[in-house]
Amino acid sequence: MRTYKGIVCEKKNEYMVFLTKEGEFLRGIPNIPNPEVGEEAEFHLVAVPTLRRKRMKPFFVGPALVAAVLLVFLVASLIPQTSSALAAYVQLEGETALELGVNQKGNVVSLRSLDETPSVNIDEWEGLPLAIVLDKAVSQMNPKVEKLEITMVYENEEQADTKKIVEEAVRTVQNEHADRSWHVSESTEEERTKANKNNQTIKQLRKTEQAPEPTIKKEQKPAPVQPPVYENKSGEQAPAKENQQPKVEKQEIKQEKQQEKLQKKTEKAEKKLEKKNNNNQGNNNHNNQGNQNNNNNQGNQNNGNQGNKNKEGNNHNK
Repeated sequence: MRTYKGIVCEKKNEYMVFLTKEGEFLRGIPNIPNPEVGEEAEFHLVAVPTLRRKRMKPFFVGPALVAAVLLVFLVASLIPQTSSALAAYVQLEGETALELGVNQKGNVVSLRSLDETPSVNIDEWEGLPLAIVLDKAVSQMNPKVEKLEITMVYENEEQADTKKIVEEAVRTVQNEHADRSWHVSESTEEERTKANKNNQTIKQLRKTEQAPEPTIKKEQKPAPVQPPVYENKSGEQAPAKENQQPKVEKQEIKQEKQQEKLQKKTEKAEKKLEKKNNNNQGNNNHNNQGNQNNNNNQGNQNNGNQGNKNKEGNNHNK
């Protein structure tokens, strides 16, 4: 059985209408199960004698062909292209801020500056790998800006391969620019959407939400001070004098000065007593030395007397 090839234009219960390259509309049965309208498929003609191939008039062939082609392009545009579909967003913030859209292969497919006046040239970066784009962006920033922020947002948390590619690219640029300080974090699509509504980066949004709301302090009038009430000699209550508190403070100051004077006198007396004790100790040592010398002289005198007596005894014996 001969096989034909054409685009499905109409579906019936028992057959379908196909448009061939020759511009013919043929009724047939597709060789694949249930093709969609606008899809190209192989088919064979309906095996019914009453159904014959009919060549359409040229007047109807042109518009029908154009409609079929437009339908094919429409269906094709609805099918997601994995090569250009966004899988993650990477926000880089330092001297300037920009957002990079990354596909599943780790290539940058969209670029967006988050500053009113961008200082980084992001032209001709589309289609390059994420690691190269990040390196180019950081290289164009002021080297005096040491702290850089990278925030990653994933369209689908289950895309482990894409997440691995993005993280590897971030580590690469960190190693290439190790002289800078890096802070890497993840965010959600909801937080990114909220930041876009406020014309902020995700980092700026987090700082805004963490900052406490300013409170307006109401001016409070000080409550009037009621003076204490004392009883006078007649038993009647009389308000205390306004200068009662200053008098108490003066008395305390006077007592402190008296204590300081007493302490100084005590220290002076202790020093004088210590000096006197040291002098007495020196005198005692001097007296003891003198007594010892006297004892030595007395011993020498006794020895002399004894010698004289011995001499006299010797003379007497003679």
